[in-house]
Amino acid sequence: MRSVPPLSRALSFPVTTGIGLMAAIVTLLSKTGKSIEAFTMSSVAYDSEPWRLVISALPHGDAMHLAFNLLWFWILGTQIEEALGHVKAFALIVVLAVGSASAQFALSDGGIGLSGVGYGQVGFLFVMARFDPRLRGAIDRRTLILFGGWFVFCIVTTQLGLWRIANVAHGSGFVLGMLLGAAVAPLRPVVRGIAAFGFAVTFAASLAGAAWWRPYVNLSPTAGHDDAYRGWRALDEDHYELAAKHLERALAVSPDDAGSWVNYGIVLEHLPDHPALDGVTPFECYRRATAADPDDATAYWNLGRMHAARGDADHARQAFARAAALDPAKYAKRQAEWLQDLEGR
Repeated sequence: MRSVPPLSRALSFPVTTGIGLMAAIVTLLSKTGKSIEAFTMSSVAYDSEPWRLVISALPHGDAMHLAFNLLWFWILGTQIEEALGHVKAFALIVVLAVGSASAQFALSDGGIGLSGVGYGQVGFLFVMARFDPRLRGAIDRRTLILFGGWFVFCIVTTQLGLWRIANVAHGSGFVLGMLLGAAVAPLRPVVRGIAAFGFAVTFAASLAGAAWWRPYVNLSPTAGHDDAYRGWRALDEDHYELAAKHLERALAVSPDDAGSWVNYGIVLEHLPDHPALDGVTPFECYRRATAADPDDATAYWNLGRMHAARGDADHARQAFARAAALDPAKYAKRQAEWLQDLEGR
């Protein structure tokens, strides 16, 4: 493998240096209590904030995560930038960031960090180092074994619940990098054409999977948490249409999320003419919430309200009693008031 350029040459690699500095700054800001929500991956990336597909690579979870990624980003990125130039190196990073972030979001939860880009650079150099004289010797067998071993280690630790690693971003980044390398390497035209087609299909599938197919391809039980949170925030600010959009997305991938069903029921009470997901009513939302989580006091309280509005006093009493038993500090007094009102009807 080629020798690593010293940091004294940082200005010779403005793309690699600049992105590395931005990653360090954003990560540091997150550790000082500053909100970096705008830098995180979210479904809004496919609505109105596409920059999240790229800048979600900047924040990192901790110092070790940042140090590991920046070390290899420097080792790999400087070689690519020196051989291909600043513009092409930057374009490669953007493409790898978008593709790996989309694949991660499509199949799992949103991720952060430069790992997907790093694995993409490894895949790119794996091909280019063999066929392009400009990058001959840019990567060696030891580096490939290290990244392969780390990939397996991350999968194991994620499955054991020890770490939360964006493994899909790692794998998809490597595949995209290899295909892109084969598409631009000095190979036979037919080989380059096949590689370019494979890259285009893989890249497009990643975007489509994250933007439209996510309810059908996602494998994570927590995939809806991001939209559930955004729906709750919109509901809290009385933005009911926006809340409905996010909660419907959340429920499409996490249909057993009791909190989302409760909030969606509240939204539908404020939007009686809204075309509801699966045609549900607020009453059905609260019933689904209690089925998903028998210990959700708010779900039982709202279900009791629905029973009372329908004139079903017996079931209303049962639901109110359950809510008060689960959260007496919040619902015991209100239960008494509702029961008194029911008795007076």
